[in-house]
Amino acid sequence: MSTLAELKRLPETKAERKAFVDGAVNEILSGIHNPLAIEILLKNLEETIKEIRSNEMVKDLINSELRKFPENVFEYGNVKFTKKNQVRYDYTNDPTWCLLNNKLKAREALLKNVTSPIADAETGEMIEPAVKKSTESYSITFIK
Repeated sequence: MSTLAELKRLPETKAERKAFVDGAVNEILSGIHNPLAIEILLKNLEETIKEIRSNEMVKDLINSELRKFPENVFEYGNVKFTKKNQVRYDYTNDPTWCLLNNKLKAREALLKNVTSPIADAETGEMIEPAVKKSTESYSITFIK
């Protein structure tokens, strides 16, 4: 059996995926599986998929295959592909942008360190501390 044949056992449609997710969540909530073991499994799947998708040769092959379809939007199997061209801008060559960006970073640093409202010595403006928001999180590192 090929390596990728194992993935073909996973859901292929929205309806199949919903049923799969609902079943998995029910199994986890009912205590059939250890939540930490499931989290490790999911993280491993996520990282595996990420590594396959980020492989430059695989990306080039996928883009080459996409170019075979002249339409920007087309259906293939049970999905709709929409071709896009991503544009990003680099503003670092503009001195005004750099100055404003540095001022913004300095202001953010100031607001992080303010613990109670203070008056700006130059302008008299009241400076309120930044609102702190916190969420519980964790990280997973594979050691083997």
